[in-house]
Amino acid sequence: MRRRTFLALAGAGTVAGCVSAPRTASEEWPMWRGDVANTGVQHTSRGPQSPPRLSWRARTGDAIWGSPAVVDGYVLIPSYDGNLWAFDADTGERRWRYETDDRIDSSPAVMDGLCYFGGFDGYVHAVDVETGERQWRHDAEEIVRSSPVVDDEYVYIGTHCQFTECAVYYDREFSDVGYVIALDRVTGELEWRVRTNREVLSSPAVDDRRVYVGSSDHTVYAIDRTTGELDWTVATGHPIGASPAVAHDTVYIGDQAGNFHALRTSDGERRWRFRAGGTILQSSAAIASDRIFVGIGGHRTEEDDESVWASRLHAVDLDGERLWSRTTTGHVLGSSPAVSDGHVYVGTHVVPGFLGDDRGSGVINPGLFAFTVDGETAWHARVNDVDFMIISRGFGSSPAIANGRLYIGSASDHIYALE
Repeated sequence: MRRRTFLALAGAGTVAGCVSAPRTASEEWPMWRGDVANTGVQHTSRGPQSPPRLSWRARTGDAIWGSPAVVDGYVLIPSYDGNLWAFDADTGERRWRYETDDRIDSSPAVMDGLCYFGGFDGYVHAVDVETGERQWRHDAEEIVRSSPVVDDEYVYIGTHCQFTECAVYYDREFSDVGYVIALDRVTGELEWRVRTNREVLSSPAVDDRRVYVGSSDHTVYAIDRTTGELDWTVATGHPIGASPAVAHDTVYIGDQAGNFHALRTSDGERRWRFRAGGTILQSSAAIASDRIFVGIGGHRTEEDDESVWASRLHAVDLDGERLWSRTTTGHVLGSSPAVSDGHVYVGTHVVPGFLGDDRGSGVINPGLFAFTVDGETAWHARVNDVDFMIISRGFGSSPAIANGRLYIGSASDHIYALE
């Protein structure tokens, strides 16, 4: 086993070269954003383009904040009940559940019959997709909320947590640092790790040369995917909880001040910055051909002559110019958009007690939204208005498009399959 630890320092050198982002090869959705580049695009299957009907729903034991992977006839989804759940993709029948010792909101990634994810228990787990049996687990030494990407050799994932849910749920001191790690995907052995100056909630994106990730230390990191050497860093000036997407030789990533950055993959040079407004917490962009979709929360809008909190979905072109923006109901757009066959899908949720008690208004009623890529409303399904939805705080989970369905977990304890 080779173990290499690198301290991430601003001003690191650069390495040139990059290739276009890979695409999902089938109707499956094998990891959180569909592919290792985090593009959020399904190229071979379509989601519901008119108001959806319920194909099935299934229940876990607590809120679902992670997102599903859909592979080999299974839907794999984490829950705050501490279990990774496996359901039949066509019927919703439970196949198995894998139990950990704490909450899970790290979304699974699947490669060659193994499912990888992290947990609040401080481990990265590898589980057999068919049986739910553990193949290995790696002690990451702290909470893991980042979602993995996996290639032919390695599992890449961020670690540590100091703020947000971690500070709420646990009365203890947390380490000040974070790490980006690469694990041998077969054995779970540590290949390399890079230290950051704060937690890494962001989930890595990968191209042929590098691993890209953000950190709450206000920095975007580009790391050689094989050696773990740091190629470059870029300071954004604000914490980053969202994840990068890579396409067109560019890294696209948002920060919590509502700035959306386009950085050149070879050296991190800023191509442009789009001021999205509000805040970009953990909603990550989808990159579809000639346009980019990014969501924000904490946006003020007018409803019946009152100023209320809502969320918003933006579409921008490859030069960072706004094409359109649409208001979506719910305090927070933490869900990341998914694109399929000319449509973009995203969920919203509310935070109890957050920004006042205005959940009852139409603007706060969260749900699922579908727009055409040109900004026309295709449909919306708000949790208080649709019979098949269990009343909840909405959807912090991100949609997965596969097998002609949209799969998503809710902030109650249900997963839905819509068609």
